[in-house]
Amino acid sequence: MSVNPVKEGLFAPRETAPAGVGDPTVAVGAPVAGARPGIPRRLVLRWGLWGMILALLAQWGVQFIGFFWPKKVGAFGGVITAGNVDDYQVGDVKRINEGKFYLSRVPEGFLALWWKCPHLGCTVPWVPDAPSLDTIEPKGKFNCPCHGSQYDRYGQIIQGPAPRPMDMFPITIEGGKIRVKTGTAIQRVKADHQKDPVKP
Repeated sequence: MSVNPVKEGLFAPRETAPAGVGDPTVAVGAPVAGARPGIPRRLVLRWGLWGMILALLAQWGVQFIGFFWPKKVGAFGGVITAGNVDDYQVGDVKRINEGKFYLSRVPEGFLALWWKCPHLGCTVPWVPDAPSLDTIEPKGKFNCPCHGSQYDRYGQIIQGPAPRPMDMFPITIEGGKIRVKTGTAIQRVKADHQKDPVKP
C-alpha cells in the first residue's frame, strides 16, 4: 500500500493505529508497539518554553538590579578627577560642574567646596571680580544670591544667615591628580585653615 506524502507527516495521523492501541485486552501502561523510546516531544517543548521564560526573567532581573545600583564613576555621587596639582595656583577657584563643587587652592592646600548653600540649599556662585573676603587675593568671593550669605576661599561664612561654612567633599591626591569623592559631604562648624585643606 502506498503512503500519501501529504497525509503522512509530522502532525498528520497515521493510516492505521499502532498495534495494541484501542485493544481492550491490552493492559494500561503496557508498551505500545511502534512507539519510539526516549523523552516525549511534549516534555522537550515544555522544558524549552520554561527555559526561555526563566532566561528572560533572569535578564530582566539583572537589568533591574543594575538600574537601582548604578556604578557612579565621573558623576555626582562618585569620584571626580578635578585635574592636576600643577593646574592650580594659590588663590585659584575652579568650578567643577560634574561634581557640583568648587576646587579652591589656598596656601595650605586644596578644598573641594560643595556649591550648595548651607542656609536653604541655593547654588552659590563664585564671583571673581568682587572684593575678596580673605587675604590670599584682592578679589574673589562666594556670594549666595538667595539671601546674601558670603564666603571666603576657605568656604568660611563671613556675612549672611548661613549657619555654618560651606560643606566640603573629601580629596585624595594620587600621582599629582586631584580626586574628589562627592558621595558624602563634610559639615563644619568653623573652617579650620590648617586641618581642612589637603596638602599636595
